[in-house]
Amino acid sequence: MSNDTKIEANDASEKTAGKKSNKLNLVILALAVVVAGVGYYVWSDYTDSHPSTNDAYIGTPIIHIAPEVTGTVVSVDVKSFSKVKKGDTLFTIDPRSFKASLDMAKANLVRARQKVSVLQSQVVSAQSMLDAKQAALENTRGATQRTLKLAAQGTATQAEADAQKAALSEAEAAVKTAKAALNSAQSSLGKPGDDNPLVQSALADVERAQLDLDNTVLKASADGYVGKIDIRPGSLAAAGMEVAQLVETDQWWVDANFKESALTNIKPGQLAEVSIDMLPGRTFTGKVLSLSPASGTAFSLFPPDNATGNWVKVTQRFPVRVLLDNAGPSDGLRVGASSEVTIDTTGGQ
Repeated sequence: MSNDTKIEANDASEKTAGKKSNKLNLVILALAVVVAGVGYYVWSDYTDSHPSTNDAYIGTPIIHIAPEVTGTVVSVDVKSFSKVKKGDTLFTIDPRSFKASLDMAKANLVRARQKVSVLQSQVVSAQSMLDAKQAALENTRGATQRTLKLAAQGTATQAEADAQKAALSEAEAAVKTAKAALNSAQSSLGKPGDDNPLVQSALADVERAQLDLDNTVLKASADGYVGKIDIRPGSLAAAGMEVAQLVETDQWWVDANFKESALTNIKPGQLAEVSIDMLPGRTFTGKVLSLSPASGTAFSLFPPDNATGNWVKVTQRFPVRVLLDNAGPSDGLRVGASSEVTIDTTGGQ
């Protein structure tokens, strides 16, 4: 075989191999496109049924502590960020003036009961007087009937009959006077015993004074951690003015701010997964508790007014509250911690 023949054979072989290689590359490319398409479809379907957001923050009930009475703080029993149990004393207001008010209210209660007792005695006395006057009236009425009968028979004088009639009128008037006195005494008394308005008012004063005295000691209303304590012994605590916060630790949730386009299939009861930035490697589970009826901006102090000026459409976000399962104090959660929430919308109510 000549050299030219060999060269032509090699060229033909290379062309055949090149064509096979091109076909293989096309097949691989086609398979890659198919796999990518299927992967994108699966990923798109998953993201549609599992909306996710990293605009989410940990929350729990926060109790804002404020005294109900005004006074000077005499002791502070907790430090900033310390752990407390329900019923632990947080701080105490000087109780002396409130103790004096309670003693005065109790004394007024004694006086009120004494006054009611006197009024009850007056009612009893008036009732006895009325009974006596009614008995005297009955006697006088009988004597008058007998005297008038004797006068008609001629055995009694007209003067005696007239005198007896006058006595009867006097007895009847005495009964009317006694009834009026009884009505007056009963009106002054009102209800007897502790049902009397005077006693009820005094009892209310005692209860209020006792409550004020009790409120000089502020106690934790739940288990948790106190916030920053700025108050010190000697400070003036004003009624209704917040002095501390108590972060409860028995219940935790996440407020996840989803875009409005992701809310379509989110419903209460659906399962959710939560990862928290400050606890890497851990995943919490939870359930959708509720969806906000308004966007976050609608609750702001100055909500946007799109009816004026140049309007630019901005995708709104709506808070979705997810209640965490089995999250407690030992998990190290902190209010406001950033997190990421993914909700499985294939289940739920």
